[in-house]
Amino acid sequence: MEKNIQLNKTSVNTVLLQVTISTTRSDVANLIQVLRKIALGCEEKMRNSLEFERDFHDSKVHSLMPRQPLPDVPPFHPAFRVNVQTPDGDVSRARSLGYDHANVEYFSLEEAERQIAGGRTLVSATMVAPYPPGSPVLLPGEEISPAVVKYLRALDVKEVHGLSEGRLRFFSEKALAEEELRKRAVR
Repeated sequence: MEKNIQLNKTSVNTVLLQVTISTTRSDVANLIQVLRKIALGCEEKMRNSLEFERDFHDSKVHSLMPRQPLPDVPPFHPAFRVNVQTPDGDVSRARSLGYDHANVEYFSLEEAERQIAGGRTLVSATMVAPYPPGSPVLLPGEEISPAVVKYLRALDVKEVHGLSEGRLRFFSEKALAEEELRKRAVR
């Protein structure tokens, strides 16, 4: 704060700074200068530290690194694919259908894992984005894979947008079947 920089959000290993329409070039230049000064100070401190101090520092840094890799982008369910030849999906249509409570079910991450292991295809009815950083892991209409569930279970963040009381919102099998019928009728 004394350098006139305000952090928006922080987690154990991330910092979120926002640049808005009112941010000037000098604001960005100041941010870069302050970040550079912090980095140089850290490098200087490491150069002047003893070996056991560097080892301790390295172990602390390593503990903050993500243990769970970001999963591959899941495919869209056929009910929401724009074209069967491409992986593109109709996120808008899926999002709209997901607003209707009659079309959705809720599962805990553990139950979602069991459903998938049992052979059921689960399709997200909402965007799921851990915050910070706020990057979506799932979009409406995408199939959820075991890797996505594993990733969500391993997260150590305060918020996950799209997770309601620890439960994910999925399309019911009936809603998916009806959407596939509607899509065929339109063709």
